[in-house]
Amino acid sequence: ESSMVLNEAAIDRIPVARDVTAVALLAPGATRGDSRIGQTTLRAGNVPSLGGASPAENVYYINGFNVTNMLNGVAFNQVPFEGIAQQQVKTGGYGPEYGRSLGGVLSITTKRGTNEWKGGANVIWEPESLRGKSIYTEAGKTTGKWLVAERPGGTDDLKANVWAGGPLVKDKLFIFGLVQGADIEAKSYGVSTQTVTKSTSPRFLVKADWNINDSNTLELTAFDDESKDKVRTWGSTVPYQTPRG
Repeated sequence: ESSMVLNEAAIDRIPVARDVTAVALLAPGATRGDSRIGQTTLRAGNVPSLGGASPAENVYYINGFNVTNMLNGVAFNQVPFEGIAQQQVKTGGYGPEYGRSLGGVLSITTKRGTNEWKGGANVIWEPESLRGKSIYTEAGKTTGKWLVAERPGGTDDLKANVWAGGPLVKDKLFIFGLVQGADIEAKSYGVSTQTVTKSTSPRFLVKADWNINDSNTLELTAFDDESKDKVRTWGSTVPYQTPRG
């Protein structure tokens, strides 16, 4: 089996975007799929290609439950990123329990309660003003001079997370809950249009575990990843010109 497993501590140390696809691209044989297919919301990355297969041939699991969009295979449900305890990427040779897949498997295990009450909160801000600049050579010239220009548009991403977990009944019944708020705004420019897309939809995750006896366990995973985006578009009769400088 070709597999990569990263726990929460490892993911936090890696300088990649905070989404499932960005982490999956760290696996050998994983490449980013075509940007025209995959997730369509501001909080979801493009789906990956695993093991040389089409991005539509992967399957996605959360706590053992298949959350793949079975209609087209290029979308999947996601829990808030801070709720991920472990992400596993399988790119080949995996067992028959992961059916309906000719590509790879992205399997997520969420955080859960333990015998010790724990909680926390954080705020993650990715401002558009701190993004990198574009570097290019002067068109039609062979001077070898490089120019730096700021590409128009970009995304301001602000997320806040609050979570807590612990025992309702010690050694028997555990609970974990997480709530995520967001304020995300993306601006994009075409030749004669400008589009602003904004999302403020909250998300949540609840995980409950009941150890009925030594041989039986009952688990409940509930989460919401619905996102409502507000899109505003303007047209212009004056074509946009790339800045030089």
